[in-house]
Amino acid sequence: MRKIGLLMAVLVLLSGIAASAEELRIYTWSEYMDEEKMPADFEAKTGIKVRLDIYENNEEMVAKLQAGGVSQYDIIVPSDYIMPVLINQHLIQPLDHSQIPNLKNLKPIFRNTTYDPGNQYSVAYQWGTVGLMYRKDKVGDDAVKSWSVLFDPAKQPGPFWLIDSVREMMGIALVYAGKDFNSTQPMELKAAADLLVATKQTQNCMGFKPGVGGKNDVVAGTAVAAIVYNGDAIQSVTEDPEHLGFVIPKEGSEIWYDSMSIPAKRPIRRRRINGSTGFSILKLAPSFPTITSTPPPIRRPKPILRRKT
Repeated sequence: MRKIGLLMAVLVLLSGIAASAEELRIYTWSEYMDEEKMPADFEAKTGIKVRLDIYENNEEMVAKLQAGGVSQYDIIVPSDYIMPVLINQHLIQPLDHSQIPNLKNLKPIFRNTTYDPGNQYSVAYQWGTVGLMYRKDKVGDDAVKSWSVLFDPAKQPGPFWLIDSVREMMGIALVYAGKDFNSTQPMELKAAADLLVATKQTQNCMGFKPGVGGKNDVVAGTAVAAIVYNGDAIQSVTEDPEHLGFVIPKEGSEIWYDSMSIPAKRPIRRRRINGSTGFSILKLAPSFPTITSTPPPIRRPKPILRRKT
């Protein structure tokens, strides 16, 4: 899972289809949508069945698209940094903005991103950050104020996980060293990679693990800390605030955007959904009820939206 708690306004734009014969296939992060409730609610509201397939990181998603998945799905949910790869390799198709009438409800910052200016290929769906989840009964609040709690062997409080994402781990190592999260300087990148290798080799580091797995181990007590996405952490922290905590260390972290896009070879048999574009579940209507969400702990799409005055 990357993060949970999606209060996204969704709606199918029907164009004279036999909805009962259609199926909407979505390739998304684990626990990003309620895998039982969302398909049932969506079908009840639209008559269209939903199938969710799951991935744990962007690289896994790209690899599947390259291996033929580009013709298997109607919607994917890529992150900001992977968008240039999807665009340059022609793995996603341009959007027909005439089929997304409420695109104007997005705040300007989400309509003119550096990775997809003008929303030619994507529409912002969710945003959040990455931080440190920890057990309060094992790690002091002062200790987690700095990433040194993991990177300095003398300060490591016990077994911990790094997150299984090159983008996040390189960025965190860079900001810990006082460098730009997005640095492209070869020497800085090498130093960050060397730090990660050295950290991986310490006695307490259990290796790299996706956010859900790291979160689960902290909850179970088999790890005292893990780098996780905020959505992975906060629901568990809310349920057990006495023993669990989540923090962004003082050196900083990232802010990520996730978007919705349409694979380049979306199956012909389902293109009748939403007319010519097939952008079937994104209308961005602020008042539309939630049907994709699990309990909310991250920045919901509604803050992305500008409410009409």
